[in-house]
Amino acid sequence: VRSISPLLRTTLEWETFEQYCVWQLLSAESVPSESVIDVLKDIKDCYHYELFSSMLIFLKSVKPTEKVVKKIILLQNFEDQLVIPITVWWIDKYGEGVIRIIEGFIGAAVSSMDDKRLNILVQFVETICKSVDTNHIIYNQPTCGGR
Repeated sequence: VRSISPLLRTTLEWETFEQYCVWQLLSAESVPSESVIDVLKDIKDCYHYELFSSMLIFLKSVKPTEKVVKKIILLQNFEDQLVIPITVWWIDKYGEGVIRIIEGFIGAAVSSMDDKRLNILVQFVETICKSVDTNHIIYNQPTCGGR
């Protein structure tokens, strides 16, 4: 199976509509989510808004496996644009299963991490916990007139 990473890297220089079309095609096909996530390894800045918004939409259709969640968590440059939003969304949709995957990854990773990476991971977990709690509060409040 050939990687789609070169194609996705090329589309970063295209106009918004052209990028949107490519993502629509990817969503219609059975493209492995790992190959889509791999394109982010080479991106150094966070100004590819079309990529992040399209990737969020794409990843919402993906059931989070251990491999996919691990790849997402390791994308340390894109917490705000991608990692936190998709992780919180997966937790909201799939609940305990995603939390167990994250716990397992963290448990295995802690012993082999240096202090800097460990601090980054702790901040990530704290942000996820705050976001999940906030979403829970927002989604479970009664609407105006609702009881």
